[in-house]
Amino acid sequence: MEQFRFESLLKLRESERDEKKLALVAFQKSLDQASERLASLEAQIKESLAQSRSVRTQATVTAQVLRNRQASHNALLQRRKEALRELQLLQEEFHAKCEELTEVSKEVKALTTLKEKEEARRQEALLKRANKELDDYSIQSHTQKRQTEN
Repeated sequence: MEQFRFESLLKLRESERDEKKLALVAFQKSLDQASERLASLEAQIKESLAQSRSVRTQATVTAQVLRNRQASHNALLQRRKEALRELQLLQEEFHAKCEELTEVSKEVKALTTLKEKEEARRQEALLKRANKELDDYSIQSHTQKRQTEN
């Protein structure tokens, strides 16, 4: 049987698609971790606010304690801002990787469709050749039969 002429390209694209799928799954894990870090920071910020409120209700609060609480809270807000920026960048990269995977998948599908159509044409040609051989055999057999009758 004749090999599909783009078989090596198809195999290459399929392996590229599989690699991109695995990379996307691994990247999804890092995206999930970034989301978890952000959620953890959000929880820490809420806890910091609650502690600050409880400190303010105490009878003896010094300015230094309030400054320390504010500095701690500001540091958490800065970390949240950085985590948000990191998450945004990761999401953009994730979408880009999804697009790459989609493109490679389209190429694989196109090559697979081309391979299937070529195989269908090959089968049709084989069938036509077989029918022609049968017709030729029938004609020869009919001709021989007529010649032997005469």
